[in-house]
Amino acid sequence: MSRFEVFLSFLREYFRGSTGSAELRELFVCKGDPHTSRVKDRGVVWIHGLDTYLYTYIKGRLKEWNIYMGVGFLTEPGLTSPVLEKMLYDRLSYDFDSEEDPDTAVSIALSFAKIISEKYNAVPLVFESGFKGAHVVIPLLKPIDWEIYQLLWRKLYSEIPAESRRLVDTNMLQWNRVDRVPLTYNIKELGSRFCRIIYPQELSWEDFKWSELKPLDPERVKIVKIAVPKIVKPKIVTASAGKRSWIWKVVEKGLPDGRKRFLLYVLIPYLVNINNKSEDEILEICRTFLENSCKNHGNCDKVYESWIRSVIRSAKSHSFRGFGLSKLREKDQELYTLISEALSSKSIHEH
Repeated sequence: MSRFEVFLSFLREYFRGSTGSAELRELFVCKGDPHTSRVKDRGVVWIHGLDTYLYTYIKGRLKEWNIYMGVGFLTEPGLTSPVLEKMLYDRLSYDFDSEEDPDTAVSIALSFAKIISEKYNAVPLVFESGFKGAHVVIPLLKPIDWEIYQLLWRKLYSEIPAESRRLVDTNMLQWNRVDRVPLTYNIKELGSRFCRIIYPQELSWEDFKWSELKPLDPERVKIVKIAVPKIVKPKIVTASAGKRSWIWKVVEKGLPDGRKRFLLYVLIPYLVNINNKSEDEILEICRTFLENSCKNHGNCDKVYESWIRSVIRSAKSHSFRGFGLSKLREKDQELYTLISEALSSKSIHEH
C-alpha cells in the first residue's frame, strides 16, 4: 500500500466520524496558501467518491495542499451544497490561536482537553494547527443538530478560564464551518508545517481510530437554556430591496481583500444606524460575510469578534451611517474597485 493510500484510509476514518454514520461532508482543498492560490475547490463529497476526489486534485502531493473538512455532515443523499435543516454534527471543534505566543495557545488547548476529559469522561483530540496554536476536536457519542451544537459549544467554551478565552476563534461557531484536517499540511507563503496530533498521544495515519478516543455523551453536559446568551439562528443573507441593497450582495459574495475595511466603513455602520439591527444580528451577518469571503475567495484570516464589537460600539457612539458607493469611491478607491469587481460593476447603482 502506497503512502497516499494509507493517508486515504485515515481520511475515510476521519470523514465517517465518531458515530460512523457520516457519508456526505463538505471538503475544501487548496493548493498552496489559501490567500494567493488559484487552485482550490469546496464542495460536498460522498464517502465513496472520496478517493476519486482526492486523486483528482492532490494526486499524492500532500505537501502542496491544505485540506479542510466540514464539522457537520449532510443527512440527505444527493445534496450538492450544505442545507442547515439537513445537517447533523458528530464533533465539536475549537481553534486556539496566538500569533504572538503560539506555545501558550497550544498549552491552553491541552489544558482545555484535559478539563473535558476529567469533567465529562470524554477524550478529545488535540492537534497543532501549524503556525499559531492548536485545534481541539471533541468526538460525540451521537449526532446532534445545530441548536444543540451551539449550546454545547458555548457551555464547554465557558470551561476555559476567562483570561484565556481570547485565544479561541469564535468564528468556528458556524453551522457549515470547515476545519483543518489533522495529520495534513498547513501551507502558507512563509512555509509549510505538519499538523501533528499531540493529545491524547501522538498518532499517525496508520494508528488513528475514533474508537481509540472516548466520545462525549451530550447528555452528560447540563445545559440551562436561560443561562446561555441568545442564539441567533444563521440565515442565508440575500439582497434586499431598498437603500444600499448592494451591501447585501457583497455579504453574500464575500471579498478577496479589504474585509475589515468593508466592515468598518460600510457594513457595520449601515447595520447599526440605518438597518437598526441588534448586536447579535450584526455579529451573525458579519460572520456570514467572513465565511463567504473564505469560501469564495480563500480569504480566511481570522477577524476577531472583539474587534467587530468595538466597531459596533464606535458606530453607535458616532452615529456613523457608513459610506455609500459614491463616497467610497472618493475615500477608498481600492475597496470600491474590489466591491465593483465582486458584483460585476455593470449592475451597481448608488441608492
